[in-house]
Amino acid sequence: MWSVFLASFFSSAEAAPTDYALLANKGILFINVYKDTETLGAALAHDHAIQAVGWSGKAKWDTENVAACDISVTVPVNNLQVDRLETRKLSGLEGEVSDSQRADITKNMLAEGQLNAEAHPNISFQSTECSGEGSKITLKGQFTLRGVTNTVSMPVFLSIDEGIRIKGSFKIKATDYGFEPYSAMFGQIRNSNEMKITLDLQGVAR
Repeated sequence: MWSVFLASFFSSAEAAPTDYALLANKGILFINVYKDTETLGAALAHDHAIQAVGWSGKAKWDTENVAACDISVTVPVNNLQVDRLETRKLSGLEGEVSDSQRADITKNMLAEGQLNAEAHPNISFQSTECSGEGSKITLKGQFTLRGVTNTVSMPVFLSIDEGIRIKGSFKIKATDYGFEPYSAMFGQIRNSNEMKITLDLQGVAR
């Protein structure tokens, strides 16, 4: 009888979901904003890598039941860092951006016509569905930017070792979130409507 009880106990313990704290100082999350190459001033424009800093997140994962996932991340808009050299290299962008350029880009990015940080201080993601097998998972959820929420879906590589690690990317369009891509010089320089969000989230069990 004891052997049956112990087997049942350990089986249920192994199947229980684990809660993780996702740590900003371990993982990385950044957005690639690309120039519109079809504008007259495209040669004067830059592609950008914008890193999220000071974000927070959590995950619940059950290795026996992928559908029971619960993953969320919140990014403070005012903490977004524009064109750090290491982030540009990581995202495959060449060249550096000066401090004065970064200041101007940041000001424009946070302005009312773009991310409108004063009215919408956070960007967030909340999972609604997970599917797949092994380390290849499709993660679907609600992505909120500038007060607008849309459903996004992304393939991710998910591993469980000493903690949890979630790697993947997905694309969004500025116009789907209520704003036009940034433009200057009467539209001769303009960002592309499409942006790419890349994440490598790492966390520890709580």
